[in-house]
Amino acid sequence: MAAATDEIAPDTVERRSRGRGENSIGKTALANRCLHLPGGPYTGGQPARLNDGGKADQPCQPSGRHSPAHFPQCSPRQVRAGHPLTHRSKRQEDRQHMQHMQHMQHMQYIVHQEAGPAYAALGERLEKILAETAPLVTAVTELPLPDSIVIRTMTVRDWKRAHRHSSKQQLVTEALQLGVTHRTKATMARRGKLVGLGMMWPTMLGQAVAFEPGRPELVIVPEALQHAGRLDDDPVLYKLLGHEMTHLAQDAASAGAMWTAQDTYFPNLRGTADRDYHFLVEGHAHWADQQITTKIFGEPVSTDEASPHASARYLSLVASLHTRLGEKQRQGTDSVAQIIDTKGLDTFNQVWTTPDLVPLKSETSTPELWQRHFG
Repeated sequence: MAAATDEIAPDTVERRSRGRGENSIGKTALANRCLHLPGGPYTGGQPARLNDGGKADQPCQPSGRHSPAHFPQCSPRQVRAGHPLTHRSKRQEDRQHMQHMQHMQHMQYIVHQEAGPAYAALGERLEKILAETAPLVTAVTELPLPDSIVIRTMTVRDWKRAHRHSSKQQLVTEALQLGVTHRTKATMARRGKLVGLGMMWPTMLGQAVAFEPGRPELVIVPEALQHAGRLDDDPVLYKLLGHEMTHLAQDAASAGAMWTAQDTYFPNLRGTADRDYHFLVEGHAHWADQQITTKIFGEPVSTDEASPHASARYLSLVASLHTRLGEKQRQGTDSVAQIIDTKGLDTFNQVWTTPDLVPLKSETSTPELWQRHFG
C-alpha cells in the first residue's frame, strides 16, 4: 500500500463544474452512512449510452447476477426493465424533468484532494464520475441534491482525527441543547464508535458525513479502496458515489433532521430509541445505487464476490460484517423496493419529512409491518 498516512501538506484542488452536458456507498453500528463493500469486480459490458436527460437510450436489462443471499445486493425485482418507478402523469413527469435540469445547471462539483499526491489521479476520476452520477441520483430518487457536492479524499490518520473531533463536538453540543448533566452512557457510546472505526476502517470505502455541522460532504479513504482492491475499479466507484450521494439527498430532503435523529448520542431524550434509521437509509441507498448503475452499465454493479486484489485484512473484516449485517441489509433493500413498487416514490419519499414513517426496530424483522404505515 502507498504510504498515504505520512504527514503531507494537503494538496487541495477545488474543481467546479456548472451546467455540465454529460450525465453521469449509512450508518452501521460503527459509522455514519458508510458503504461497506464485500464484493468483487464488475464483469458486465460497456456503459449504456446516456442522453441529455440522464437516462439510457436503450432500456436497461436486469443482469440476473445479483443474489438476495449476498450482502449487500438486492432481489431481482428491484431492477426492472422499462418499468415506471411511480404512477404519474406525463405532465407531472415533464414538469419534474424541467425542474431537475434547471437544478443541475447550477450544481457545483468540488473535489478536495487531501490524501497526498499518490492519489491525485483518483481525485480526477472521482470528479468525472461525480458529474455523471449526480443527475441520476436525482432522477432515480426524486430527491434534491445540495447545490454544491463536495468530495474529500483523506488519509486514514486525518479521517480518524476528524471523527474524534466531530464526535466530541456533537456530544457536547447535544448535551447543552438537551440540558443533559450526566453523559456517562453517551461518552461510552462515543468511545465504542471510535474503537469500531479504528478497527473497521479498511471496509469503509466512502462515507457521507458532516464533520462540520451543516456542511455534509462525501469522504473517500483511498487506503480503504486499496485494501478492498477497488482503487482502479471504476464501476464500483460509480456504485459508491451513487450510494453516498443518495445519503446526501436523504439529508437534504429532511432538512438535516434525518442525520440528527440517526446520529444522536441521546436517542431516549430525542424519542428515537425505538426507530431503526439504519434499516431505512441503507435500504434506500442500496436500492438507489442498483437503479443508478443499471442505467449506466445496463445492469446493477455486483459486489457479491471479493476482488482478487483485496487484502487478507479486508477479507477477514468483511466476513464478520457479512455475518452480522447481511440478512438485515437485504431485508431493508427489499422492503424499500416493495414500498416503491406498490405505492410509488411520491408516497415513499414522505418518510424523509414524517418521523412516524421511520420503521420501528420491532418491525424490521417483519418488514410487512413497516409497509403498512404507507397506507
